[in-house]
Amino acid sequence: MNIEQIKKLIENWDLDSNSLTKDKTQDIPADISHLLDYLNVMIDLLERGEIRIVEKNDNGEYDVNIWIKKAILLFFKNAPLKSWEDNGIQYYDKFDYRGSDKSFRFLPGAIMRKGAFIGKGTVIMPPSFVNVGAYVDDNCMIDSLALVGSCAQIGKNCHISAGTIIGGVLEPAAAKPVIIEDNVFIGGNCGIYEGVIIRKGAILGTGTIINASTPIYDIQSGKVYHSEVPENSVVVPGGRKKIAGKNEFYLQAPIIVKTRDELTNPDKVDLTDILHDI
Repeated sequence: MNIEQIKKLIENWDLDSNSLTKDKTQDIPADISHLLDYLNVMIDLLERGEIRIVEKNDNGEYDVNIWIKKAILLFFKNAPLKSWEDNGIQYYDKFDYRGSDKSFRFLPGAIMRKGAFIGKGTVIMPPSFVNVGAYVDDNCMIDSLALVGSCAQIGKNCHISAGTIIGGVLEPAAAKPVIIEDNVFIGGNCGIYEGVIIRKGAILGTGTIINASTPIYDIQSGKVYHSEVPENSVVVPGGRKKIAGKNEFYLQAPIIVKTRDELTNPDKVDLTDILHDI
């Protein structure tokens, strides 16, 4: 069966009833056992980078391949639970865990689920975790205690510092995952969630948290962004005051303090002097 036939099968498989919708896929075996065979093909293609959850269209926007996300959901629904023991601890999961093919570095204690693509020259430090459907491109650093969630997309030459969470978005299937474009530096203990896009060349200071509803203030232009950090922006944690009756609250609001320049190259990222001038 070719990939177009598998795509058609998955598109016409109903998740709720866990069966093929009527009429749609003639000449394709469509019972659960055959479905799992096709889904395993899909997982292998994801792992090799031959298909991916998100693709950029001619207008520079990102399109979600819903059928691939649906394939992962079908795998979770139908694959048998596997068990194994390590150092006396019993583990259970539906996905196997993958290793390195020597094109990237993968250290003991780091975990990558099958179906995660890792590019050449990338380093996966322990105890980080890369989930199914994630795409980590060439020459990246995924540092200790970092999480790359299911379906998250990370471009080339990115540094994801220790303790940072790049949230994946598997459900709903039509929703965009978090997308980190090329040459991005994300400091320690950051959190990027809910389909946020970090455009190429951006730098996020330690502890920056951004989700779809987080306002991001540019102190130079006065603009406010949502769900997206502009290209080459240097972002640090910030707050805004909210008054409710007699109470005052400070809500999270990251701040774009400048545009990236010589002082904020990835080999010497130091935001201390920048913050002193604010």
